[in-house]
Amino acid sequence: MKDAEYNLVKDYCLPLAKKWITLMGCSWDRVDLHWADHYFNEEKDGHPAECMAFCDADWRYLHATITFSCAKIFEHFTPSGPKEPEFIEEMIIHEIGHILVSEMREYDRSNHNRTVGHEERVVTRMARAFLYTYQQGRASAEQVIVGTDEQSGSANSVDAQVDTADSPPNPS
Repeated sequence: MKDAEYNLVKDYCLPLAKKWITLMGCSWDRVDLHWADHYFNEEKDGHPAECMAFCDADWRYLHATITFSCAKIFEHFTPSGPKEPEFIEEMIIHEIGHILVSEMREYDRSNHNRTVGHEERVVTRMARAFLYTYQQGRASAEQVIVGTDEQSGSANSVDAQVDTADSPPNPS
């Protein structure tokens, strides 16, 4: 994989990952983000080549590591960015979702790479629900602000209207 391709994927995905770690309430956890420049290998990485990312979460210590295969993710990019931005964002939310449900998983830690199939469906459903709810909330907020802006003549952005006083710390 070329450095430019790796950087394109990482530069696009990193801000999204940080945003969703915060929005999904995982800022209190220690979430490490790793960026692989290769396809995963079942024997080496414990995940097949078609896997775009994986999350190893240890709920006991509020720690998780999400590893992204920039090589696989780049298949969904053009030189100017992702072909389907929502697909990439959903994939990131999906991996963060594993942090939220990992405590419910019952498995042998010595064989932690074997994921229960229903967990994958649950975090996919959660990712779509989070994304939908976020989009609907932004659309509603924009309608309110646009209405306010037309009356007052001020130029407010949706992001400027969000009160972050009670927000969790941003992930590093």
